[in-house]
Amino acid sequence: MPYFSLTPLARVLRATVVGTGIVVGLTSGSVAVAQVAQLQAQAVQQIYHIPAGSLAQSLNRFASEAGITLSFTPDLVEGKQAPEISGSFTPQEGLKKILQGSGLETVIKSDGSFSLKRAPQPPSGKLSAVKVSSTALTDATEGSGSYTVPVVSVGGKLGETLRETPRSISVITRQQLDDQRIQNFYDAVNQLPGITMTYGSGNSNEASFYSRGHSLTNITADGMAISVPSLDDSRGGGSNNGMAKYDNVQLLRGPDSLFSGNGQPAGTINLVRKRPLENFQAKTAVTAGSWDNYSGEVDVSSPITSDGRVRGRAVLANNTGDHFYASGGSHKSTAYGVVDFAAGEKTVIVLGGSIDTQHGAPDQPPGLPRYFSGAQLDIHRSVGYADWVQRSYDLENIFATVEHQFNDQWKLKTGVSRTATNNGRNVVTMYDGMVDPVTLIGDGVVYTTRADWNADVETADISLIGTTNLFNREQKFAFGADYADVRQYSLISYHNNPLPVPDWNDFNPDEFLYPSSMAKGWDNQSKQKQQGAYAYGYFQIQGALKFVLGGRYASYELYSTGFNAYRDANGDCASWATTCESPISIKSNDNSGIFTPYYGLLYDISNRWTAYLTHSESFEDQSTFYTPEHDMLDPTEGKSWELGIKGEHVDGRLNTNITFYRTDRENYRVNVSNDISFNMPGKNCCYRGDGEFLAQGVELDISGALTDNWQINAGYTYDDNKEEYGANDGKRYSSNTPKHILRLWSSYQFTGALDKLRVGGGVQAQSSFYQSGTVNAWNPTGGLDGKGAFDGPAVPYDFTEAGRALWNTFAEYRLDSHWSLALNVNNLFDKEYYQVAGTTSGDNTYGMPRSWSFTVRGKF
Repeated sequence: MPYFSLTPLARVLRATVVGTGIVVGLTSGSVAVAQVAQLQAQAVQQIYHIPAGSLAQSLNRFASEAGITLSFTPDLVEGKQAPEISGSFTPQEGLKKILQGSGLETVIKSDGSFSLKRAPQPPSGKLSAVKVSSTALTDATEGSGSYTVPVVSVGGKLGETLRETPRSISVITRQQLDDQRIQNFYDAVNQLPGITMTYGSGNSNEASFYSRGHSLTNITADGMAISVPSLDDSRGGGSNNGMAKYDNVQLLRGPDSLFSGNGQPAGTINLVRKRPLENFQAKTAVTAGSWDNYSGEVDVSSPITSDGRVRGRAVLANNTGDHFYASGGSHKSTAYGVVDFAAGEKTVIVLGGSIDTQHGAPDQPPGLPRYFSGAQLDIHRSVGYADWVQRSYDLENIFATVEHQFNDQWKLKTGVSRTATNNGRNVVTMYDGMVDPVTLIGDGVVYTTRADWNADVETADISLIGTTNLFNREQKFAFGADYADVRQYSLISYHNNPLPVPDWNDFNPDEFLYPSSMAKGWDNQSKQKQQGAYAYGYFQIQGALKFVLGGRYASYELYSTGFNAYRDANGDCASWATTCESPISIKSNDNSGIFTPYYGLLYDISNRWTAYLTHSESFEDQSTFYTPEHDMLDPTEGKSWELGIKGEHVDGRLNTNITFYRTDRENYRVNVSNDISFNMPGKNCCYRGDGEFLAQGVELDISGALTDNWQINAGYTYDDNKEEYGANDGKRYSSNTPKHILRLWSSYQFTGALDKLRVGGGVQAQSSFYQSGTVNAWNPTGGLDGKGAFDGPAVPYDFTEAGRALWNTFAEYRLDSHWSLALNVNNLFDKEYYQVAGTTSGDNTYGMPRSWSFTVRGKF
């Protein structure tokens, strides 16, 4: 049938004919005209754009737009979901798209109307032919309109649902990323429940993440590492990816050594990439926002060959703009491409790559000092950097996977990935020194540092996944091995003569000129290698009782030059340096035969609720630290217990979770003495493994559809952590982590006369947190004039940042089947707050004020 679109006039005429036929039929008792209209409607192609939703709602809307009569009984569609459909179809083609996966099919009646019936099932005992689809990405969320996921890939490889995975997991779907207009990785992390993000100062780490009080360094894409974890000097950039190329974000809280290896018992953030779709699709979005921010993106997916065996997708995104603080502005871009190739009926090959760039001013506000008393400065949030301050880098990633389906039960999947982060120009100022509350003069300086660095992360993974029948029950297994080789290099230079003490009465960062010269301070080279083999099974024991058992056997090595210092103007080297102008690469860490177990019990209370109990462990290498007897310390270990209940409602459209957890971290290094006779480059003496930490609390999550029109994603965390050794016994060890964290986002689609309008909003709320430090007490006879000053003895002080709630909102209006307009406002009530609480000398970082963005979206 030739393709054509109905003009508005033709649509009116068609509606007139159909309406006339109905009237004639009713008045004369004849249905002949109505039959003609229905038969004509069957042959008409027109463009539809119907979002994902309940099957009943999608069918009714489609029938209305198509001008057809469709009848069905409520029991056929109860609890079923329909995918998003977009494109030009006849009514019969459109209904087939909507009913895909529902187990239903259409029936055309003699009068031209449509009805539904259950599709016939294949005869029992007969297996359908094995066919691999290159679009069968089960944890994809695009087009679903949902705030939850069908299955998760973080924390397992068997394709379990959230309810089947006995771990505490939160997700952010593609729909939520679009609704909140989240364009970069850091904004996505800030929306994850239970995560605290802190900024680095100067040219140190761009950002650090904390979960359950511990440092979270495991960042993966489709299960393979893309960041530089736990090296001696990990600069930023490796995780700050543009989000346009990702389908969803998955957070696993707690130890994840089974698949991630070395690390603290914090968790893993897994980013799921977009994949090519079965049919052609083109999407675009253009945004204008606060501080002259402008962004645009294009996303095109299409079959490349006529039979659809080769499909491709390309994503381009670009962003330019300033910040709420003074800066020279920045430019970020993302380019992503991926091709799926079905090599026969059983094998799928995926090849892809991306380039992310960031050039210009840092995306992190400057860290500010405090008054001598510890009070925060009374200055505006717009204080920033000079125009020449920059933090730039390019991040490149290439990846490939091959998946072979042996039969209906077993498949083999292999994957490789390489992520390279290359330094651009990184010259950043750092404000250091307490400020006199009377004169507003700081006692410190403004440092300028330059960082030249690059990093390379190479990973490989192979796994055999399948099911078998043991003891007359289906059992699932995963066996695999992985390898990671991570390298990094940093060279830190600084301005020979620190800039003059700033006057905070009239502070202007543009008064500081670009340094005419830089002196090398120190450099560092590190290489981390870890490899391991893992196995786990998902066993059906008896009735509703299931058992999960797994473990990882791994080795870990680290080669490092330590901190190789350069001589200063006097020819001296810093006392803290490992070497001086003579870098020596040594094998500073070496642990092998590390076994970490993972096991859990699940019990299906009903067909909606599952209770679980899980034990998982972690390890973090400490082989650079030695005891007074010059023995190497064992790794610090984390042991976590989780007890929870998970719910799955409305055919998986709504997921709930409540988890109680306890994590003990033991054998942490504690400095006990110094030994001047100890002379091992790259090693440290003298320590005992006496450090112990405890984190315990509760985590609640709800994600998905409360009703057909109402989506929600909310997570609450209560975390109580403390030290259990030494002078600080009982004191909170991760004081920058609030005890209470709430992340909530929700949207509602109106119906009836307002069916083109969708609104939503949410809150990022948390309780207070603090940073321990010292301040100089008031001295009545201090100061140059002897009339008093804050130059007395140092006393301990907790710099507390009060609890806060940041409210965000959005509204979207659909113009037609292709175009929509959206308005987002963040920090609606313009709350002023510190994102990071530092010390009197610096690192106190303001959070973002109220901001807005306006977006035009198109989909074809």
